[in-house]
Amino acid sequence: MSAPAESNDPIQLRRQVADLERALEAIRSGDVDALVMGGGGRVQLYQRTTADRCYKVMIEELGAAVATVSRLGLIVYANQRLAEWLHCERASLLGRQLRDLVLDADWPGLERQLADRDGSITQFPLTFRRSDATPLPVLVGLTLMEMEGEGERVHALVAIADPDAAARSQRPEPQRSRAWLRRTPAGGQRALQGTGSQKLGLVLLFALLFGLALLDRALRPESVLLPYYLVPLLLAISFARPRQMLVLALTALSLAILVGLSASQLGDADYQLQLGAVGLVGVVSLGLTVQRQRRERKRIQADRDIQLVAENSSSVVFRANVEGETQWISPSVMSLIGWEPEQLVGLPFQSFVHPDDCQQWHQAKAAFARGEHQQVRLRVRQTGGGYRWVSVNGRGAKEASGSVIGIIGSWHDIQEEVEAEQANAVMESRLKATLDSLFDAHMVLEARRDASHAILDFTVVAINQAACHYNLLSAEQLIGSSLLQLLPAHGSTGLMAIYAQTVETGQPLLLDDFAYRHDLLGDTRHFDIRAVALGEELSVTWRDMSERSEKSRLLAESEEAFRLLAQNSSDVVVRVRDDKFLWVSPSLKGALGWQPEQWISRSPLDRIHPNDLASYRTAIQAIARGENVVRRGRISAQDGTWHWVEVNAAPFRDLRDHIDGVVASFRIIDREVAAQQELEHHAHFDGLTGLLNRREVLERIDALKVPVQRTGLQTAILFCDLDRFKAINDTYGHAAGDQLLQTVTARLQGCLRREDLAARIGGDELLVVLRGVQDLDNAVAIGEKICRVVQEPVPTAAGELQISLSIGVTLALPGESSDVLMARADDAMYRAKQTGRNRVVPISGSA
Repeated sequence: MSAPAESNDPIQLRRQVADLERALEAIRSGDVDALVMGGGGRVQLYQRTTADRCYKVMIEELGAAVATVSRLGLIVYANQRLAEWLHCERASLLGRQLRDLVLDADWPGLERQLADRDGSITQFPLTFRRSDATPLPVLVGLTLMEMEGEGERVHALVAIADPDAAARSQRPEPQRSRAWLRRTPAGGQRALQGTGSQKLGLVLLFALLFGLALLDRALRPESVLLPYYLVPLLLAISFARPRQMLVLALTALSLAILVGLSASQLGDADYQLQLGAVGLVGVVSLGLTVQRQRRERKRIQADRDIQLVAENSSSVVFRANVEGETQWISPSVMSLIGWEPEQLVGLPFQSFVHPDDCQQWHQAKAAFARGEHQQVRLRVRQTGGGYRWVSVNGRGAKEASGSVIGIIGSWHDIQEEVEAEQANAVMESRLKATLDSLFDAHMVLEARRDASHAILDFTVVAINQAACHYNLLSAEQLIGSSLLQLLPAHGSTGLMAIYAQTVETGQPLLLDDFAYRHDLLGDTRHFDIRAVALGEELSVTWRDMSERSEKSRLLAESEEAFRLLAQNSSDVVVRVRDDKFLWVSPSLKGALGWQPEQWISRSPLDRIHPNDLASYRTAIQAIARGENVVRRGRISAQDGTWHWVEVNAAPFRDLRDHIDGVVASFRIIDREVAAQQELEHHAHFDGLTGLLNRREVLERIDALKVPVQRTGLQTAILFCDLDRFKAINDTYGHAAGDQLLQTVTARLQGCLRREDLAARIGGDELLVVLRGVQDLDNAVAIGEKICRVVQEPVPTAAGELQISLSIGVTLALPGESSDVLMARADDAMYRAKQTGRNRVVPISGSA
């Protein structure tokens, strides 16, 4: 800052006064932060910067909902998150009564909290009412604060959406570090009250002022130093308090008057004009000081507000530089993944990201560097080992010039959400496999409506293999097709109208022996049709019962006993009395190769697998009590092979309703049982390597009794990871990588004994359980043997490839869970990776 040039020109002085008045007005309006006196007295205004921009971005990007509420209960501010949770527009919340958004049962408690005037932070459960009237349970943090520049006291409300909010509110809050604050409120108050350096500066300015006065008195009338009295005032603007500035300005004006009196110049017009300029600069300086102090208070308030938001939010708020190194992170990170904020500050976020998710983080960081908003899901490492799914939501923070200076955002826990998605995917896969294993055709249809909302047609949205076989087309060709185009007879037979009525009424459809002219084969066939409406969709299952229909027609012409048997049968039908076959349907020949005469008068025990005899006897006892039973078992064919059948048996009742033996039907279900057994196998073993999968090996580890106290033998865990396996996949393709992995697992199994276990627990992660080892050194020796065997070249379709293993070894402790044991072995494996790979690193249970 420079002093104005000396001038006795009244016009020039008036220009200086006008400039100072303009500067004061700009400061009062909040357009500038500071001014500088240039040459000739001209004033240069520095454009105002928004000091709390980072905090505003944080509140907008926070995973929690934030609002400020007036003492009358009106919402004066709400962030976008609150509007999203309440399913309404953000603008519609402003000026609205908070009571309208809260369930009536919760309002009395909230009203008592709003009446609190001590400014303390309180937490309590609350239920919001969304715009669609559905409830939203939250945990609310509420405190009283002063609104910036208004002097009005308002409530700051922070809501955390959480179904367990009420339970969470009862838990003791962990002690949180305050080191993350850039400026604490207490520190800000000390800044307003002044420091030792500030007092020293004031003393020097007063000394300079008195020195100028003495020099001015000594030099008069040859020289006039009055304009230089402005220098101490302008220098004091940057640090003095208003009272100090007032004293300094009055001192400058008093010294100027005293010097003028001693020189007999008070009556001079030019001198009076200069005195006026000194007084005006003092007023301007006082105004600038007041404005600066207000800004400091606003910054303190902004710190307090962001501290309130961060401490009452379950989301983790962070700030990082453009390289992704953490500069600040909220204390809520402790409850989520266990790390202290100080442990994360200064480290790149990538070092805590799961290796498989690093690419996603790099892409998000590139978007942040361009100043864009980005949301990404990835896994972050926890202190106790393992990873947790989080959703990172942030954007690049920009300066007023538009350049990106860092990254600001938040991330919240989505572990349960991801686990639910994965479970749903597994369930969908199992459901599809089950439907594909059915003999009956099944499809899901979606209604097509016209402008009047009437159903005109259906679209095929899902179909099983039996339905594809029936229509002689693949699933890809059928899905998305029109039902009437695919099967036009649905219209002529009235089946389309029946389907439409099922969707409209929601009543299940049961059609037996429905005559339908087959669209592809050209003959009339009979079907049992079942359909259930699922909103606008219809789940339809049908079975071609043409053969049964013909049998029913023939049986209807026979005596009553055979008619009753036909009504209770669908495949092979038998009647048993006194543990002897009394009658067997002719379909036995096609099913098992026997002639019916070969079964009649023989005992069912002669045809049932020995392992299923106990189940048969139990079923006979239940039927004797009048119960119907459904059983699966194995029956011998004429060629000596065994076939799985599903038997539906019931008491045979005569015309007087007396039980007279058993009537039963069965059908061959070999493929269905094989499919279920294959599903069971996939549930326990890895499809590529044939090793145990992760869940199966963990269950077997938990079932082990370790160590064996009588013999002193112990159980060891070897956590194996293929070194740079991803690079092999990327370079030579997944086919070569799969072949390499299969060879590695085969070699690994060759190093193990029969009682040992081997499992694949990840893409390139293998686990070995050694039972009955002497000590840790014994386990390490086996691990080193595995390393040597595995690193031998492997012939693949892409040529000979070579790979190595990094192995972490540990011993199981009594009563230790598989999760703790795995985490320790995983830690040892990571040490092997960090110390150069292709090695075995042991770790004891106490490490």
